[in-house]
Amino acid sequence: MALETQMGVNIATAAAATATLEHFVWSTLPDSKANTTGQVVVPYYESKRRVDEFIARALPGLRAKTTFLWVGWYSSNMLLPCFHPMRVRGAEGGGFLTLTNIDPATRIPVAGDERVNVGLFVQAILETPERTLPGRIVAAITGYRALGEVVETFGTAKGVKVRCVRIGREDYRALWPGLAELMDVSHYYFQVTDGRSFTAAGEGEAVLGAEDLGLEGLVGLEEAFAGVPWLD
Repeated sequence: MALETQMGVNIATAAAATATLEHFVWSTLPDSKANTTGQVVVPYYESKRRVDEFIARALPGLRAKTTFLWVGWYSSNMLLPCFHPMRVRGAEGGGFLTLTNIDPATRIPVAGDERVNVGLFVQAILETPERTLPGRIVAAITGYRALGEVVETFGTAKGVKVRCVRIGREDYRALWPGLAELMDVSHYYFQVTDGRSFTAAGEGEAVLGAEDLGLEGLVGLEEAFAGVPWLD
């Protein structure tokens, strides 16, 4: 966390010192602590948020040129061990499971096809500074989808049936040490903020979306998953 924050501070400091800079797009994430009244602090959310605070506190000139971009859940996350379906031996029809630590009905903010959509959002941000400056927040998501639905949609794209099954948080963390410990906290944030994880806690901090930017051509999960490989 300290390393990521310092890297972000370095980037912001360099940006502020660039006289020709017109628009700075900082990829960050919501304030998990504020959005959950202190229940959850997601490490990689917090490390980025500290850079947000640095820009606001120490670099007001840069903040006036900054748009804060929140990018949602990547379609390529299905390649991670904790998301990619595993075969259930002996199951009728060759069933598959994805294990999770939260209620599969929990809604998560999905970015769709990040390979296309992030670029479209950034382009729209740069083309509409009257909407995205100064210091506005843009959420690069196509919407909220239940985690179980996301997993099933991936299975459908690959021609198999996949169920999302909840297990205990301790068992989940033990399966993939390191990765699952991080994802456990990240998922728990989604559960606590079900359907509102990409919102701002501060008064008057509106979060702009695709409709606010007049954005078209976003690639949804169904299309995105067609390009995500199935791992044997």
